[in-house]
Amino acid sequence: MKTTQFRPISYSSLKEFKKSPRHYLHYLQERKESTQAQIISKALHVYFQEKEEGFLNSYAILNDLERPEPEKDYRNASNRDWKNSLIQEAQEANKEIITKEDFETFKEIYNSAIKNPVSRGLVLFPGEHEKKLSWKVYDEEMVGYIDKYID
Repeated sequence: MKTTQFRPISYSSLKEFKKSPRHYLHYLQERKESTQAQIISKALHVYFQEKEEGFLNSYAILNDLERPEPEKDYRNASNRDWKNSLIQEAQEANKEIITKEDFETFKEIYNSAIKNPVSRGLVLFPGEHEKKLSWKVYDEEMVGYIDKYID
C-alpha cells in the first residue's frame, strides 16, 4: 500500500469516505485526471479573477478556424500537425487548452455578470482572491477557500 501525504479534510475526501474507507484511501493515493467540465469550470473561475490578460497567461486557445485547412478535419495531416504543435507549445508553457467557443462563452458570462447590479460589485470590487481559511474541529485541521474576500 502506498503511503499518503497528510492533507486536511475536505468535502471531496469526506464524500469519498462516505462511500467507503477504501474509496477514501484511493482518493488520497491516486491522482485523477481533470475532466473537461472541471477544466472549463476552472478556466471560467480564472477568467473572472484575472480578466482576459491574466487568463491568457494560463490558457491557450484552440481556434479551429485557424487550422491550415479549415474546410478539413483533423484526419488531415497538416491540421493534425498544427493541433499537435499547439498542444506541445501549451504543455511547454504549462498552459491548459480551451476552445475558442468556450473562451467566447466566458466573455459573454463575464459581461452578463458585470451588467447585473447584484453581481457587478462582487466581480469588480477589489479584493483578495482564493483567501484561505483554516480552523480546527476536535483537533482536526479544516481548510476552506473563499473565491473573493472584500474587506
